[in-house]
Amino acid sequence: MNSQLVTRNPRLTTSLRMVLIALLFFAACGKKPGPVRPPTTTAPPSTAPGTPTTAPPPELEARLEPESIPSGESATLIWETKNAEVVVIDQGIGEVDQSGRLKVFPMQTSRYRIVAVGPGGNTEKTLTLEVGKQTPSLREEELAGKTLAERFSYFVKPVFFQYDSSELGDEAKLTLDGNIRWLVLSENKSLGIVLEGHTDERGTAEYNLALGDKRAQIVRAYLVEQGVDPSRLVTVSFGEEHPFDTRRTDQAYALNRRVHFVLLEDQVKQP
Repeated sequence: MNSQLVTRNPRLTTSLRMVLIALLFFAACGKKPGPVRPPTTTAPPSTAPGTPTTAPPPELEARLEPESIPSGESATLIWETKNAEVVVIDQGIGEVDQSGRLKVFPMQTSRYRIVAVGPGGNTEKTLTLEVGKQTPSLREEELAGKTLAERFSYFVKPVFFQYDSSELGDEAKLTLDGNIRWLVLSENKSLGIVLEGHTDERGTAEYNLALGDKRAQIVRAYLVEQGVDPSRLVTVSFGEEHPFDTRRTDQAYALNRRVHFVLLEDQVKQP
């Protein structure tokens, strides 16, 4: 046998290798792609059960009207809060409503610290009421030429009540104490006073007439207890009929829940 028939041809071997590589390459390219996995999404972090949310801090607005007074006069402390559960005022006043008004009668310059406490923390504000000395001559000069009705209106103020209540609050008692100081002066002891009981418009007319009468009667009882002659005092109830403010708002309702002091008709025109 011819030995050349069994001798490997290097060129043929190289060609076969190239053909095999090509076949493997195309076979690999012809494979079906595997299933595409959906993209992995990351869930947003969730709040663990029981994790407390941050509460907003209390909001506090407060002012004095007026900010300065002569000795012996009064000023009104007014405050409003949001997000507060407890409101406390120093100077011996203590815990008060979340929003309100309070008449104060300091004998000297005083500071009022108001603290509002809520789930979100504490907020506080300090107000200063300047109290100046007033001489009798200055008082006489201020009131010179004013009628009795004008002097009465200047010194004697209405008192206000909570909703559906005839109880005297601390502010109402302070107002009455100021009224009494003027009513028991020697030059005023003969004055007759009408105590008008009023309510806001909520409730029936009959109920509000009765509530207005209760308010007038409790004010009369307080005045008598503090030394005012009962023969000087007349009570009447107007219920909801004579509102001070006709708007239908909480602020208007608060102004309408009152006992108003009025001079008897025959004394209005006195000098």
